[in-house]
Amino acid sequence: MARTHGHLRVYADRHSGRLLGAEMMIPDGEYVGHFLALAMEQNLTVQDIMLTPFYHPTVMEGLENALSAIVTQLGGEASGLSLRKI
Repeated sequence: MARTHGHLRVYADRHSGRLLGAEMMIPDGEYVGHFLALAMEQNLTVQDIMLTPFYHPTVMEGLENALSAIVTQLGGEASGLSLRKI
């Protein structure tokens, strides 16, 4: 998109990994906001959300980076494949 500026911060419960909220100042943030609102309404965890494909090139790739950082902080693997429930 040639727009690499902005701010995205995602919050999750440190014990359950459940998504709690986010703040953002990013181009096309309405797409990310809509996705996050649905995820919070469904009480999804960050690990659940990481099972979602994040296509390239889209603004959602920034969300994938933020979620990967949370998964790492929670002590998990940041790869979507390692989070799949088998």
